[in-house]
Amino acid sequence: MCGIVGIISKSQSVVDLLWNMLTTIEHRGPDGVGVFIGDKIVKAEKLEKLELEKLKGNLGIGHVRLKIVGTQVGIQPFLDCMYSLILVHNGEIYNYQELKKDLKNHKFETDADSEVIVHLIEQNFNGNLIDAVKKSLPKLDGDYAFAVTDGKTIVIARDPIGIKPVYLGESKQLFAFASERKALWSIGIKETWALEPRNLAILTIGGISVQEGFIFPKPPITKILETKAIEKLSQIFREAIEKRVQNLEKVGIIFSGGIDSSLVAKFASDSEVKVTLYTSGMAGSEDLIHAERVAGDLGLSIKLNELDLDKFEPLIPKTLYAIEEISPIQVGIALPIYAAATLAHSDGQKVILTGQGADELFGGYYRYHKILEDKGDKELEALFWTDLCNIYQINLQRDDATMMANSLELRVPFLDLAVVNFALSLPIELKIRTENGFQSKYILRKLGDKVGLPKYVVTRPKRAIQYGARTQKALKRVAKKSGFNKYLPKKVSFSGDFISLYLNILAYQLGIPIPNEIQKIVKALGEMK
Repeated sequence: MCGIVGIISKSQSVVDLLWNMLTTIEHRGPDGVGVFIGDKIVKAEKLEKLELEKLKGNLGIGHVRLKIVGTQVGIQPFLDCMYSLILVHNGEIYNYQELKKDLKNHKFETDADSEVIVHLIEQNFNGNLIDAVKKSLPKLDGDYAFAVTDGKTIVIARDPIGIKPVYLGESKQLFAFASERKALWSIGIKETWALEPRNLAILTIGGISVQEGFIFPKPPITKILETKAIEKLSQIFREAIEKRVQNLEKVGIIFSGGIDSSLVAKFASDSEVKVTLYTSGMAGSEDLIHAERVAGDLGLSIKLNELDLDKFEPLIPKTLYAIEEISPIQVGIALPIYAAATLAHSDGQKVILTGQGADELFGGYYRYHKILEDKGDKELEALFWTDLCNIYQINLQRDDATMMANSLELRVPFLDLAVVNFALSLPIELKIRTENGFQSKYILRKLGDKVGLPKYVVTRPKRAIQYGARTQKALKRVAKKSGFNKYLPKKVSFSGDFISLYLNILAYQLGIPIPNEIQKIVKALGEMK
């Protein structure tokens, strides 16, 4: 939906710093911008029209908006009724209409879902902003990252799974947050870290502190008949899809043709929204061929971004800059997602659904089979929980960045809290079967059968996107084409492989911070060439 930023300075006005941060993440929200600095709020339809000349203050928060539905009155920041609390928000609150009924004594300036948060916090405010935020979080159903301030303190929260990102950073004089790390880099803060889901960050003139904000208890395992489990999952997954497509005329789906994205496509197509599937990969890759076949059998529209090496190579620096990570695996995964996102953006989409989260909740990875065989149910259940708690930094931050680089909002129905709680309560035998070989995501496959997915989709083994789309192999080819080989890392005393060396050099050229020791290697390599 947008990007949020904020900063407190010990020694200077933050106007220019906030401008730099907003400029850096303008791609996240090209449809409106607003800031709060000192005691004033300024808004505009475009960043270049934002009038900041008369503003002054050492605390500021800002917002860039991607308009999904609604009018320009949805430009943030939002104020409470007493004009004492100011809020910026990235994401969607799905139960905002219900919350507004409980806040009927409050004066709402817009029909935007985000505005309900500041009034909810106001309702719970009794002189302590941190406590008011803590009391408000359990009532929110949505994917969100928000910051609220009383002009002295900024409190930042994110949804319990971590679907919407927030990064923190500090220097001797500055304490800041942003939806992307590059916004922090733009003001000279190189050391950054992600706020963990379920935690609050508190920014004051004295620094940044973090404390627990949202209690998310792990549900107990509950015995349930297979037929009842499938029926219940069908109901709550349908509800998760419907709340994510409400008020939309059309929606895009990043589509591989696997069980996860096929279920998303099937349930979304049963709603009233127009569905288009988007798939990318190298020419002749398995994912392109399979996805087109599935779309045809489901009667759904699909658009393919078929890549050759010449089209693929320019995507590498764009993807690297978007995800702000140098890991060859993460880049290899992000590349086909980024390529599909560019196609969806050019097609006029604003919202994208994916099947992210299904593997962690329903046992999709082969390593789960090994844990089950070697260590048993209890160890595997503990691993499911750990993987869910870490999904924000392993997958969600990457996927959000690839979407928002193309001004698209990511929505992930498998990570709806009702789906998450239900999945965590299921016994292992409804997720993984080991008789007659390893069968992952058992209940999802049974659900696929129930709703009429083709048999070859229901039985298809998991295939990682970077291999199904052949982008990992293409990344290796481009690195070799650029003069890198397996002997070069040792020659320049680099500990990783040649693909990692290639990506580190690209990162250095793009202004992405890399460790000092790698900078020396990059400079030495430049001298060698």
